[in-house]
Amino acid sequence: MEPLDFEEANLITEVRQAGVQRDHSKLPLVRKAVTDSHALVVISAMIAAGRLGDTDSMPQIIAVSRRRLPHNTTTDFADLALARIQVENAVGRASSAVSLSNKVSKFLGKTRLSGPSLRGAGTAYARLSSSGRNLRFAPYEVQAIRHVADFVAEASEAGVPDAVTISGISFSVDHAARLKVKLALMPKDQRIEWLTETIARKTNLRGEDYYEVRALADEGTVAVDPLIEKLRTLKQNRAGYSYPGIKTLFRVLGSIGDRRAIPVVESFVGDKDTWLDFYARQELRDLENGLRTPYHVDY
Repeated sequence: MEPLDFEEANLITEVRQAGVQRDHSKLPLVRKAVTDSHALVVISAMIAAGRLGDTDSMPQIIAVSRRRLPHNTTTDFADLALARIQVENAVGRASSAVSLSNKVSKFLGKTRLSGPSLRGAGTAYARLSSSGRNLRFAPYEVQAIRHVADFVAEASEAGVPDAVTISGISFSVDHAARLKVKLALMPKDQRIEWLTETIARKTNLRGEDYYEVRALADEGTVAVDPLIEKLRTLKQNRAGYSYPGIKTLFRVLGSIGDRRAIPVVESFVGDKDTWLDFYARQELRDLENGLRTPYHVDY
């Protein structure tokens, strides 16, 4: 797959924010992105259109489902987005036990999946992941689990108790889905604090760790001040922390793209830890240039 250029990277960030924040004012941008030539832009836009329930995007998404972009699984994202759009319009946000159960049932019907098929495919995927095999994209069934995790998250945030049990789905097989459900049970401030500390404590980085980066970046500008404060603290005393976690906090700030972060990242330039110096310079350049690097756009 071709690397993302500046405009493509920032476009992915914009359309993702539109979907996560349910910002219908950005629908023209989402619809245009569905027709982009880069597969990652198209995937991000289709996921956003699904979250927004945008029926006007359906003709373009249907066109994607009928052709092959650089990765065959692009059509999986298209099929799931079409199902999600229909379910969002039929049920809306899951704000009660009844609406959550109805939404999950309708979505599984549209995707021609069942609880057992999700468990089987999810277990196989988890086994591959634990073996160290790095798949570019999760299979169709696991992507579907992530959509259901979205439903459970919105129900949990609406105060529905036992939303995971009501869904009837096991999220343990997929890190991204499991993380989404876990975070939905936390108040926003606690969520930001937990993600910040979890990332800062990293001593080595696996591909799945960037779902935490993505989740914290999705909190948007409200996460910037806590991140700045954490980095200021680590600048003075980093006992128990090491460069992989600290530089990953830089990457969260870069993904958010708020220029308020420039001074604290710049303070690590010239650090005695040469790796931190390197990554601080890299992220500082991106922040100054306005590049918001997207991570894990597939959920």
